[in-house]
Amino acid sequence: MLEKLLRIKSSIGSFIRDNLVSPTIIDKSSKFYSVIPGSILKSKYSTICIGVQFLSWDALEHFGNFNFIGDRAIIDHCKSIGSYCSISMDVKIGLRNHSLDTVCSSPFFYRKSKGFGIKNSPTESRATIIEHDVLISANTIVLEGVKLSTGCVVAAGAVVVSDVPPYAIVGGVPAKILKYRFSEEIIDALLISEWWNCDLDKIKNASSLFNDPLKFIEEIKN
Repeated sequence: MLEKLLRIKSSIGSFIRDNLVSPTIIDKSSKFYSVIPGSILKSKYSTICIGVQFLSWDALEHFGNFNFIGDRAIIDHCKSIGSYCSISMDVKIGLRNHSLDTVCSSPFFYRKSKGFGIKNSPTESRATIIEHDVLISANTIVLEGVKLSTGCVVAAGAVVVSDVPPYAIVGGVPAKILKYRFSEEIIDALLISEWWNCDLDKIKNASSLFNDPLKFIEEIKN
């Protein structure tokens, strides 16, 4: 009987989530279909889809503009997400490591708040940082303390355990560099330009040059 009631409750919750939940719209530009930390409310032209969970609200200090986060993504120990980032469905970011120095790896042994631990473990905990123009494909796992640098791409299903350089494309378990999106010359020029901070109208006016990074950079300088 209890299992039947739980299944009914789950079905009702799924129906409400998928059919009745309306987005929170900020300044007619951003759409948020999930419960979000206050640090995201100022974001413009961003979309956060259904079922996204932010587990460490105090950790997220900055959230840029023009970001997309797909269904059921989980954002845990993450300090910053830049602008123009694309985070696909079922991605998990900033997952915390368990302590391996205690008698048992269960949180009951190293987190006082969990149960019978005397004090919190001294194990260092570092937040994940996501810079600008980062693409994180579906079903990716990014561990805590990792820095995803500007322009990098993470292939679907990858497990990222170390920092990813600017404009690198990584994949696999653990994730390794497969190649770079552009030449070193173009990468340096893009980083120096900081185009993601440019006025939106200036970027739109250079839309015909999106396929030519160097000419695009020259255009937005004017």
